[in-house]
Amino acid sequence: MITVKNLKKIPNIKRIFQQKKVLSLLVFIFIFEILLISHRVGFYFNNLFALNNNNEALLNVMVRGSVLQQAQEIINENKLNEYSLDEPSLTKEIYYPYNNLLQRVIEINYPVIFKKKSKFMIAGISNKIEQCRIISKKNNLILYEC
Repeated sequence: MITVKNLKKIPNIKRIFQQKKVLSLLVFIFIFEILLISHRVGFYFNNLFALNNNNEALLNVMVRGSVLQQAQEIINENKLNEYSLDEPSLTKEIYYPYNNLLQRVIEINYPVIFKKKSKFMIAGISNKIEQCRIISKKNNLILYEC
């Protein structure tokens, strides 16, 4: 049976409870910081559980209906092996620096090769290229074959 005399014999019981409180507080702060940092950098925990679905992670990262998603859809629907981007029309069409857009499009469509002198060109709707034939259209983008 536990009595006051027996509790006094147990060494440093208060210290043990204080250590558990401190440890649980540190664990809570650590988990909170991980969640805060993942939110700031745009990390989605759903992507960890959807590793077997190739397009799920991309759809979570891209804004639905954005120029990036439209470019990916045009490239995938037309089964292109290479493409180029028309810088003047894309910078007029969207308010996004061309270098960042170029990098993002290349990253998202990785197996497909970006070539400046490709016969397939993705351009914004604001600029019509007369010497090329229109293959496909999306909301803000047109795929030309030159």
